[in-house]
Amino acid sequence: MATDVKLRYVRRDQSHYAVQSLDRAIDLIEAFRNGSEELGVAELAAAVDLPRATVHRLLASLTHRGLLAHNEHSGKYRLGLKLFELGSLVGNALDVKSIAHPYLVRLVKESGETAHLVILDGVDIVFVDKVETDNPFRMVSQIGGRLPARHSGSGKALLAQLGDEELARRFADAAHTRGEHVDLARLREHLALVRAQGWAIDDQETQPGLRCVGTVIRDHTGTAVAGMSISGPVVRISDDRVQDLAALLRATAAAVSSALGYRV
Repeated sequence: MATDVKLRYVRRDQSHYAVQSLDRAIDLIEAFRNGSEELGVAELAAAVDLPRATVHRLLASLTHRGLLAHNEHSGKYRLGLKLFELGSLVGNALDVKSIAHPYLVRLVKESGETAHLVILDGVDIVFVDKVETDNPFRMVSQIGGRLPARHSGSGKALLAQLGDEELARRFADAAHTRGEHVDLARLREHLALVRAQGWAIDDQETQPGLRCVGTVIRDHTGTAVAGMSISGPVVRISDDRVQDLAALLRATAAAVSSALGYRV
């Protein structure tokens, strides 16, 4: 009987531990909410009520990913720059969304197609805003939804802004976490063309019968903080029309960038 009970516990515990480890790691990060710039292992262990050995393992993972930083002189830990970067993405996305929305509305009126605002998250784009056309055949999308950036017009435009090392790191992470393998040499070659012309196209890569033209929006530092796109069916976005839509899109994105403080 005792053996049977133990076996049931072990089977359940495998999935339980994955969530528990994540919760514990978040607890460690939130321990810095008390205002302390640095905390030692003993202080963190007491704050989250965990053994020091467990805390050591979690700290090693968090430090490796840049979410925490280790001060070798004091032996203590502090919040890492990665948290600042992630927080800045959220803040930038909110600022860009409020500023860009009226431009999306105008873009739809002038193009007759659906307009999207996206941000880059790893190797994906995340839809943060959209204004739909009244035309019945249009791109199916959802705010908060994701698409592989390398197949998206705005996603390609955003990837083209990354350096070679950062691009390689992101796709290495994707290969490790979800088995997504990409021919980086071929991708870099394509992104070089995207970077040179200032816009990219998704030619039925994410949805059959649909084309999407995308470009980037920059903030006051010149950093590409979001992507903007026009999407519609190939019967309306013909080869002849792509260049005109790209010009309209780039002009609109430039106006949003200017509103964010970007100066050429």
